[in-house]
Amino acid sequence: MASKIQVPADFGRNHIGAPVHGNLVFKLKDGEEVRANSMILSLNSPVIDHLTTELNQQTLEAEDFRKDAVDSFIEASYTGELENINKANFRDVNKMSHVFDVSWLSERCAVYFEALIAELSEESEYEEILFVVEEARVVLKSLKQGAFLELVIEKMSPLTVQRNYFIKQYMVGFTEFSKDRLDVAIKTVQRDVFVLVEIVTEYLGANKQSIGGNTWHLIENIDLSLCENAVTDALFQVLDDIETVSKEDFKRSLNIFKQDLTKRSVATGSKDRNSPTIIPNLFLSFEKYINMDSFEDVLNDMAVSEEVLNLYMLFDGLMTWLYQHCFLYLKVDNSLILEQIIKTKNDRNWGVMAYSYLDKISINSNTNTKLFVKMIKECNELVSPNSEGFAMFLSKKFSRDGFVDVLFSTRIRFNRTDEPATKCLQRGECGIILQTTSPVPPEKFSIQLNEDPSHYPPSLHFHKDQCNPANMHLALMEDGSIYPLTWFWKPLCNNEGGEWEWGFIRFHGGDRRKLITADSLLKWKISWHMDWSKLQLVLLTN
Repeated sequence: MASKIQVPADFGRNHIGAPVHGNLVFKLKDGEEVRANSMILSLNSPVIDHLTTELNQQTLEAEDFRKDAVDSFIEASYTGELENINKANFRDVNKMSHVFDVSWLSERCAVYFEALIAELSEESEYEEILFVVEEARVVLKSLKQGAFLELVIEKMSPLTVQRNYFIKQYMVGFTEFSKDRLDVAIKTVQRDVFVLVEIVTEYLGANKQSIGGNTWHLIENIDLSLCENAVTDALFQVLDDIETVSKEDFKRSLNIFKQDLTKRSVATGSKDRNSPTIIPNLFLSFEKYINMDSFEDVLNDMAVSEEVLNLYMLFDGLMTWLYQHCFLYLKVDNSLILEQIIKTKNDRNWGVMAYSYLDKISINSNTNTKLFVKMIKECNELVSPNSEGFAMFLSKKFSRDGFVDVLFSTRIRFNRTDEPATKCLQRGECGIILQTTSPVPPEKFSIQLNEDPSHYPPSLHFHKDQCNPANMHLALMEDGSIYPLTWFWKPLCNNEGGEWEWGFIRFHGGDRRKLITADSLLKWKISWHMDWSKLQLVLLTN
């Protein structure tokens, strides 16, 4: 072969189809054949040169290509020009240029494709956009080349309204799509992933039987941290409503929530600003008090303890001791107890407790707990009857799969804009963001208040002066009754019973004693579909 001949070159259009020159046969489907000159094609294609010159092949299988694409390929090789190309045969002509390594022809196909992309505008019809997106997808899938898709994404980037409208149509019937089509949709929307999340959410809302493979593929490959919380909250809710959830589905959902929370934390740089703060009343050990025989000793110790930060924590500790010693009959002067509690509150500048908290507190059959709660409830210096509005509910915060795991952070809206507690006149609502963490081992689990104002959307106002860990309190509510959690340490999962136990006292040696409540061991049962218990958040009124 005369290798010094430069292509593309004009070898004469008149030679196309000449019988005497047609020594190379392209075999098409249905038995059709197209003949061409092996020398001319070899000059353009090193692949054909190798097949004909070194392997002595006289036929080439071309059943995968359209006839008009083969004709266009041969004509371009003879004339050095790509003229007979259109949307119908572009895919096959472009593929042939790559399969047979005709580099100049591949470049001409790219020029044709770029011209189609350049014509796209806000006025473009769905079919126009569909063509370039699908051609880019096929090139990426079959040729492992992403340049075409990058061009599409770049062109569509400023056309956000048109692009997002296209994606909504493009994704109709997505459950039957190939995975590469889903991946193209994810790449195309760029940071507007909310479009895909809303599509998935709408589908799951209408199809609650189970979660299919394509649905999982989208959820697991979308960066949910790019969405507004309201969008992901809606997704998590429909996932929660799925009727048939396997253990594997549960694990996958849990992993999604964890990744979302982690990415949001990294993206906002919370560690470099105001890191979330652990709610102070949780995860304290009752070890030093459990064996004290005197109620007065417990009160005296807790009154000066640096661990006890507010009146709720003191009350929880005293109630915990009464739960554990329900068999004892206390012979104490109630007036002295009340006087000391009031003095402790005033000396330590604590706020009062909400009446609703005391009104719902679990009381066992022992007279001690009944008298103690009644005494506190009737003391106006310790309880504010007007603080019922500070009871908020959280739910579905923990998995039941062997570890305490993150599901998601949650917003708690606790006041209307005219609520005098915050005197907030801004539009929207006042509230807080709580989040859980669960690095392995699970003993590092915590519930935290996010105090970084940059994490709060405009519609949710964070008042750090009134909403801070020092004046917050978490308790467990079950069947309308509140159980204090301050001294119960951390929840553990009872795999055999399939439920969480947050009703024991943790000792440093690893042993634990179970907290006896009104009836039996308190168990916090959380399943994927239904929560039997809820955390109740109480904000102090000081």
